[in-house]
Amino acid sequence: MTQPNKTFDLLSTLLSEKIPQLTPDGVNIRQKYDELYEHVTSKLARKLDASIYEEKTNLMLQLEQLLKRIDFFTYFPKVANTTIVTVYGSAKEVKRFFEQVLSAEVVKLIRMNTNVPTIIYHDEHLNDIYSFNTLRILNTLPVDDYKESNTDLYKKGIDIRRLIQLYQLSTTETVQNATFLYLPYFSLKEQEMYSLLSQLGEITVILVDDKDIWKRELQSLLKYKHVKDIHLFAPSIKLEEVQQFAVKIAESISVHSLEGDMHKWLDTIDVPSYNTAFEELLYEKLMAYCTSIKAILHKQNHLIQNISKDIINTSDKEAEAMLRLLREKLKKDNKDVKTNHTAILSEIKEVVELAQQLDSLICSQSNVQVAKITKTSSFIKQQTVSLILSLIENGDLNIARGYMALLEKFDFDYLRAFEIYIKLEKSSKLSLADVNYLAKNGLQPEISRIQLKVWPQLKLGIDVLQDLQQLYGKSYDSNILYELGLAYECSNEVKTAQDYYWWAANLGQIDAAKRLIFYVDKNNMRDMEKLANLMIPEANYYVGMYYLHQDRGYKKAVTSLKMAAAYEHLGAIKELSKIEFINYIKVRKKDQNRADNMLDSLIFLHQYLLQNGENDDEICERLGKLFYWNKDYRKAEPLLKKCNTADAQFLCGKIHQYGNGYAQDLPKAKEFFEKAKNLGHFQADNEYRKVEGWIQSNKSKEQYSASRSYTSTSYTSSSSEKGCFLTTATCVALDKPDNCEEIMAYKAYRDNNLVKDADGKKLIIEYYRIAPLLVEAINAKANAKEIYVSLYNKYIKVGYSYLQKKDMRQAKKTYIYMVKELCKEYNICPLIEEKEILI
Repeated sequence: MTQPNKTFDLLSTLLSEKIPQLTPDGVNIRQKYDELYEHVTSKLARKLDASIYEEKTNLMLQLEQLLKRIDFFTYFPKVANTTIVTVYGSAKEVKRFFEQVLSAEVVKLIRMNTNVPTIIYHDEHLNDIYSFNTLRILNTLPVDDYKESNTDLYKKGIDIRRLIQLYQLSTTETVQNATFLYLPYFSLKEQEMYSLLSQLGEITVILVDDKDIWKRELQSLLKYKHVKDIHLFAPSIKLEEVQQFAVKIAESISVHSLEGDMHKWLDTIDVPSYNTAFEELLYEKLMAYCTSIKAILHKQNHLIQNISKDIINTSDKEAEAMLRLLREKLKKDNKDVKTNHTAILSEIKEVVELAQQLDSLICSQSNVQVAKITKTSSFIKQQTVSLILSLIENGDLNIARGYMALLEKFDFDYLRAFEIYIKLEKSSKLSLADVNYLAKNGLQPEISRIQLKVWPQLKLGIDVLQDLQQLYGKSYDSNILYELGLAYECSNEVKTAQDYYWWAANLGQIDAAKRLIFYVDKNNMRDMEKLANLMIPEANYYVGMYYLHQDRGYKKAVTSLKMAAAYEHLGAIKELSKIEFINYIKVRKKDQNRADNMLDSLIFLHQYLLQNGENDDEICERLGKLFYWNKDYRKAEPLLKKCNTADAQFLCGKIHQYGNGYAQDLPKAKEFFEKAKNLGHFQADNEYRKVEGWIQSNKSKEQYSASRSYTSTSYTSSSSEKGCFLTTATCVALDKPDNCEEIMAYKAYRDNNLVKDADGKKLIIEYYRIAPLLVEAINAKANAKEIYVSLYNKYIKVGYSYLQKKDMRQAKKTYIYMVKELCKEYNICPLIEEKEILI
């Protein structure tokens, strides 16, 4: 009955929930850790959960892993700032190794344990053994219980590995500044503690055995890159075989003899090493969040700024409303992101300060004085480098330089690389010396991130790029993925480049999405719309142009173009200006109020295009027309004048014909109408003849005025200002506007029939020469209105009746007879002889 009770007592001891008596310093350490744990897993986690950071779940998992690392040091503060050496091997080889390092008593205890990881370090005040159980309770264990747990429990079929995660042994011999982590071959590798211990080591020792288990262990370590500094210890008889194998798989592996001079090797590892770095490790992970949010805020601010421009103030109210809704949503989202980010930054500051305080407390309990530390592990160097680069990217240069000073203390060889990175972030051009510095030794893990960023200038081989891919290919940092894409594009590996661009673009990297524009098929709307949804102006432009002429695609096209235009895409703005101009033409004479509302926006669009280099004839002509319709003739004329189009030249002619904005210049108007006529303008010929008639009329008027003086001004009309007595007479007699049926019928006859007669053009010119003279003469009479009524009844009404009957010959005869009689009555000399007139 005594044996079962003894076994039960042993199990009770191993799984005891009694917490060992902690020193005041130990209590402070646990309290500070609990406070840090609470801030990270509760306060910071809640605020991160409310953020838009896409990698928040992954970030929290990484932070929790770091907390477990920190937790380890709170239980074993003596390990702080020592060089941690992980030792892999079977009991037989372990005995031979540790016999040269530790006391015989400690070696004997280690030899007994073949399946539970053991931590061994110098502590001159502690002779007891600690067991760390699955309940994460650290208990004092007498030597006899330690022996019992590793012998009798195994014999009874009780798997001690399921109860104990770690043993701690202390030694006062030989090694002062190093900690050994013995990981027996039969440990449960899936346990969390085993994984943590294997990652803590900065130096790895693998003990060569007769069954070649060491080979599998070595290959596993190299595969998962847990460590870089590997040392093989073998019996002298196997030394050559081990060396040959090591050379085949990795040049960096060191091979030693178990019978060699261990003390020389120990001297190289028995030095203080900075291994806590709680502040740096936590801060480095949190900076990934800061970098991402900074990019998001920059993107949102850019979109808000551009989408607020008046470019979207166009006639399509539905599309405009949608864009304005998007702008308001962006503003709200931006405000929410800023508010949440400010709260998270406050928590990050608190977490970093707590980590720093905890680090100091633990280091104060270590055997190693902080002032004596001159090295650190490659892992912590790598994380500190990553932190410095992130701080530089975020513009926190003072904090970055503080960590740079820390690396300088550890004899970091590449401090100049950080100054080069600062130049890059400030968009300064790198010198040839800078590029050569980064390229001279090929890929360097310590500065690989910087080498990746400047890869297009380094021009290292594809094999080096593949090594970079091994380091960064699974990153969730969109900037790193984009830079990998650039590197592969520079190496003509376009397919791989596109894969990284898509990955980066989906994480919100705008430049990566822009690069994809060069590779995505412009007719592949599925991919193009993906890019458009990422707010890429060029993609929105292509989507808009694609749908512009599709059935039921017009609204989608206009919306996409406006999205692109809101981000200042000139091609989209140009297409929108054309669409809006056409819409304006449609409503200009139908809905004056709507047309007036559209006009200012249209003028803005076209002016924007001109100011940004889009000054082709089409833009100039449309803007000139808009100014013309807005009666801003002095702005319209220079734009229209340089456009070699019929409409532009015609409107220039109209401006100078009537002196709109300028002094009337009939010869210049004639010149413009002639150009418009030659370019095919359908009205230019009529206006040309009209102006020609006015020019001749002015010459005749000078002669006529020299011989006569008119003092009566009893009647004037707006039509008479244009010198058209036919129009004036009709308007006065019938009290109708100048677009009444009679006038329109005469104009149609002039444009469609008379002009085709052999003498038609001469008659039209003659009419416009004589008409102003007749109007002036009649208006000078006291009974001008009676004369106009008489003219209407005697000639114009009669001619109009012929026009209605389609009797163009009699209409022409009536018109000629009228002009002939009026010239006689008012003493105006005709320029066309009667024999030249064909009836």
